[in-house]
Amino acid sequence: MELSHEQKNLYRAIAELAYAIAKADKTLEEAEIEAFENAVREELEVDEWLAEIHFKILRTSIKPDLESAYNHSMFLIKNNQKGLTPELVAKFQRILQKVANVAGVSNEEQAILDRFNQDIKKFL
Repeated sequence: MELSHEQKNLYRAIAELAYAIAKADKTLEEAEIEAFENAVREELEVDEWLAEIHFKILRTSIKPDLESAYNHSMFLIKNNQKGLTPELVAKFQRILQKVANVAGVSNEEQAILDRFNQDIKKFL
């Protein structure tokens, strides 16, 4: 099954959200990268490479600040909410939690998780 255009953009959004979580403590640890890659393989299964590639581009080329990454991810979600389902949101929440759990959830990471959980309600 091929992903829709909206779903592809939502996969990019989860990469940006995970990047924001990983950068919340100012450093991007190798363990956080591995946690993200493992989580998207487990949770997304089909075309998870889209999220993996976007995450790699973010961390190696674009390197946005935390707020820019978060805001762009929410922009992608808003503009592609047609592809958003409660099941996909639950997968996103699990992915983000796995990245945050790598070194224990910091206050900054928890703030982003809480913000996402509040913001995503607007789109369901």
